[in-house]
Amino acid sequence: MRSAPDSQRKRYGGSRRSLWIRVLTGLRIAHLVAVGLVALGQGCAYGGASGSRDSSSGLATGSSDDEASTADPVSGFSLDAMMTASGSSTGAMGASGETAGSPAPSDDAADVADSTAGAMATPDASSGAAVTHDSGSSGSSSGAASGAPAEAGPPKCGSTLLTPTAATASSVSTTNTANVASNAIDGMLSTRWESAQSDPQWLDVDFGAPVFISEVDILWEAACATNYAFEISSNGTTWTTIPNGTITGNTTAANLPGATPTPPTDWSKSVMTKPLAASGRYLRMNGTMRCTAYGYSIWELRAYGDKNASCTP
Repeated sequence: MRSAPDSQRKRYGGSRRSLWIRVLTGLRIAHLVAVGLVALGQGCAYGGASGSRDSSSGLATGSSDDEASTADPVSGFSLDAMMTASGSSTGAMGASGETAGSPAPSDDAADVADSTAGAMATPDASSGAAVTHDSGSSGSSSGAASGAPAEAGPPKCGSTLLTPTAATASSVSTTNTANVASNAIDGMLSTRWESAQSDPQWLDVDFGAPVFISEVDILWEAACATNYAFEISSNGTTWTTIPNGTITGNTTAANLPGATPTPPTDWSKSVMTKPLAASGRYLRMNGTMRCTAYGYSIWELRAYGDKNASCTP
């Protein structure tokens, strides 16, 4: 049998290549339509890579710095590779003189097109990794968490009655020596601390550990303090005046001046100082001016706040 002339083989090879291009173009268009319908149904924005049109085939080709590629941005399936393979096969068949009909498109190519129609892969803006959106789900999912969870801050400060462990004072009355500093924090309204009859005088309270203080109440005996301030310390040596903790012009006391010191039965006549916001182990009442000629005299002192000194006010 005589072989076909070279011109016929070239025309036959060209027609086969044109047929392949049409078939692949049709598959590409069908695939894009399917993907577009999926994206529309999901409400997802499909971002495809833009490219230039090939003047001979009309296929979309994306360009890079090294080489042009017709890789599908969704499936990664290269149309250039298919056309190259098709051209190589046509040339090989033409050279060998085979006249058998063109084989049908590979089932593998159809499988790839079908498999990519069910899902879309879009680049993640932060990492560049592909994030797959399944057509069977209603939303998109990411393969990794977008950021570390926020760390929990310190808890909010509470306001509970704090329990002091000890008390010391600048002085004790020489007339009523039983009225020691610890009487002011023993929880009993029938005992009191009484200082010497001079200014200034102070009463220190130790909570045993750093605490947060939000309020301090004092039940003064008639020998109250006109002017005084609350101070805080972490070591019992260095003191800082608590903001909003300075009192001036006080006249409130549980007893009337000159009357017999009768123990109070409640806190209704106490002087409440709040809101405060201070953290430390030691609290001081620093008296700078007395109400009477007697010394400073306190039935009871109590403080509210939080045992966690690092809490958030």
